[in-house]
Amino acid sequence: VIRQLLVEDPSSLVLVVCPESLAGQWTSELRDRLGLGTALQDGQLKVVPHQWIGNIARGLQSGLADYDLVVVDEAHNLFQHFGADTELESQFSQLSGLIALSATPMRGDLEIFRRLLALVDPVAFGGVDAQSFLQRINERERSAADVQVLATRRASLRQKTAALESIVSDYPEDENIRGLAEACRSTEDPQDQAWADLSDYVREIYRISRRMIRHRRTDELTQSYVVSGRSPEFVEFEDPARVVIDEFLESYRIRLNHADPRFESTVLHALAGPMALRDHLRDRLHEEDGALFEMTIARLEMAGLNARLAAAAAVTTELIYDSGYRVVVASSHPAVLEAFEELLADYIDGEIIHCHYLSMPPSRRDHAVARFLNSEDGAALLADHSMEEGRNLQEAEALINLDLPLDPNQLDQRIGRLDRYAARPTPAEVVVLTEPSSPWVSAHVEFLRNGI
Repeated sequence: VIRQLLVEDPSSLVLVVCPESLAGQWTSELRDRLGLGTALQDGQLKVVPHQWIGNIARGLQSGLADYDLVVVDEAHNLFQHFGADTELESQFSQLSGLIALSATPMRGDLEIFRRLLALVDPVAFGGVDAQSFLQRINERERSAADVQVLATRRASLRQKTAALESIVSDYPEDENIRGLAEACRSTEDPQDQAWADLSDYVREIYRISRRMIRHRRTDELTQSYVVSGRSPEFVEFEDPARVVIDEFLESYRIRLNHADPRFESTVLHALAGPMALRDHLRDRLHEEDGALFEMTIARLEMAGLNARLAAAAAVTTELIYDSGYRVVVASSHPAVLEAFEELLADYIDGEIIHCHYLSMPPSRRDHAVARFLNSEDGAALLADHSMEEGRNLQEAEALINLDLPLDPNQLDQRIGRLDRYAARPTPAEVVVLTEPSSPWVSAHVEFLRNGI
């Protein structure tokens, strides 16, 4: 869209707003893949981080009115930089061209969802308050279920009639629905075309957004838009420290005796292995359970902290040297990654180990990714959560999870760096380290694999 606009009207001004970590990637792909280097040099096309929007909000930067098109990547993060009902939000809603990009589900944060829709479609959502929006979401979800019943050939006449009456009650002012409903009531055949006509009408007219959104994996698109896919690989290993971790979790859970927000964080670090839990407990020695934490730290260090990292290093080495793979190794815990980086250097050549850490400047992260992807004989990219949004790593062949997040959306974002548009025929190999003897680890893996 950006390229077409600049081709049709070379005087157009385009602004791309993205996370700071992706600014280099956006610039290089606009320049190298789309041939827009001249537009970037001449200032017709500008790439800026989200923080730049904050400068507008503080009056340190001129507004958005000069731009013919504004593209916001990872748009769900945009509102961190300005408040609701501000002059800047009004500027966004008045743009002649706005594209908001996000692959992050927003059902869990309806206020962000509502504000984004209000920017994209101010006519339909500009004056909708939070309570009305929630009601609207719930109505759409209920209507979607009713429409599905009307459309399926497996539903009985009784089921379709119940869905019909629900839809009529949801939209009492719609004369078209009343007419289509009468046609449905006049037939005794649940396969009659009248049911499909009503289903199609409600689906088309009452979408939550007035824009058509097509899923990238629909049959209609897969031939022209090739997505590499994903293939899970579960690697079992034994960690002598795991029994210490599981005993600690049970003891700590009973000791709390009530819901405590600290427990979720503790479980997350415990599932990540002994090193992550050790560091987490060290930071909490001042709490009332400090004696328990101190004893657990001593037991963990006696049992050994590196079994999980050694298992991951062995898999990484095999994938690189035997298969020539470019392997992404991911963790939510920077200290674990740093320890793994040191350990991995004993297994493979340090020259093919690259890092993508939040603590690094964005330019260094971009450079590390470029060197990693250009490696023809295999390489490793060690990455924390700074890699999980927006990075194009589909040329890598494998992902090794040093640990798994509790949030399935975060896991899908991580895997999605490799499971993207790609010309290669094989799916990305997603490696998960499992410990069958641990009920905690097994429950976590089963939840993510089967429950999600």
